[in-house]
Amino acid sequence: MNIQGYYRHLSAHLREVSLFVLPQPADDHDVIDTDDSDTSLSSQAPVSIPSSAIRPEIAEPPGGTGTEDVLNPASFDLDSVIDRLLEVRGSRPGKQVRLLESEIRELCQKAREIFVAQPVLVELEAPIKVVGDLHGQYYDLLRIFEYGGFPPEANYLFLGNYVNHGKQSIETICLILAFKIKYPENFFPLRGNHDCASMTRKYGFYDECKRRYNLPLWKCFTDTFNCMPVASIIDEKVFCMHGGLSPDLNSFEQIRRILRPTEIPETGLFCDLLWSDPDRDITSWIPNDDRGISFAFGPDVVSHFLEKQDMDLIVRGHEVVENGWEVSDDQKLVTVWGAPDFKGAYNNSAAILDISETLACSFQVCFSDDTNPLLLSTRIKY
Repeated sequence: MNIQGYYRHLSAHLREVSLFVLPQPADDHDVIDTDDSDTSLSSQAPVSIPSSAIRPEIAEPPGGTGTEDVLNPASFDLDSVIDRLLEVRGSRPGKQVRLLESEIRELCQKAREIFVAQPVLVELEAPIKVVGDLHGQYYDLLRIFEYGGFPPEANYLFLGNYVNHGKQSIETICLILAFKIKYPENFFPLRGNHDCASMTRKYGFYDECKRRYNLPLWKCFTDTFNCMPVASIIDEKVFCMHGGLSPDLNSFEQIRRILRPTEIPETGLFCDLLWSDPDRDITSWIPNDDRGISFAFGPDVVSHFLEKQDMDLIVRGHEVVENGWEVSDDQKLVTVWGAPDFKGAYNNSAAILDISETLACSFQVCFSDDTNPLLLSTRIKY
């Protein structure tokens, strides 16, 4: 498999770059390292960003503030929910969308029904766009759709971690669920390691739900997380998940046998798919000491797995990478990240992985400001 990539200018606003051949990955110091919920970041010191003293603007639901809410499924209007979630486009980042509690509960319930009706291992066809971790950065999610196309203009696979860290996890997960309900055969969100009760208690989503709504609504979200699919195969050649491979994974039938709803276990196949990491400096498997859970695996593990399964590429998220994407030395594994300037401190980019009908791949790089996106065209040859 040979991957070659070239930067090209899209407009005068784009930063100046030179033409280069992909496949060599960045050096250690070029990668921001793993999510700091699980391990420390690199020596690059976070920048302290003071919280705004201005109360966030709120886009209210029609006919009220949303605080005097009674559950009434018969009045649920999905298109109205989507319209209100999207109407803040162009607003100052941070403006909140106030949905009725009953509307959010309906989103969760309807999404759960769709998730459990579809396979836990979702088999998809290209063309499709793949997006990594979002972590509650709602306005960056809107920018991703503006760059990549709003559903159903494009088909999407999201790799999980919709909540925690960012200030608008509720809007983020609500739009993800709304698009899943509206376009169930075009829009596919997988589960990430943060999409569970234990991680949301520690890293922000629990507190956001408690502050803006109530704790029973947080429980409604976590019940929905427990029903999400955990992995995907694209055109029988590309294997996608949030974290990585597992030493327990011998056949895809093992994934298909995962029952839902379910919490994320602390060990085993399901855990590893959401928690493990590749490490180009090792061989075989070692304990993932950086995260304190699951395993790290070497390039030899990737090569052996792909050869055994007659596949060509693994796509995963789970790690902050400076340019929004990273390709392994042997060009068999891609990491993609969806939250630019993660937590307002690390000045990283985000990227959309676009897989064409012929499995040609391109990365649409989204910067941490309003600069126009940059296209990095690559091709995977089989």
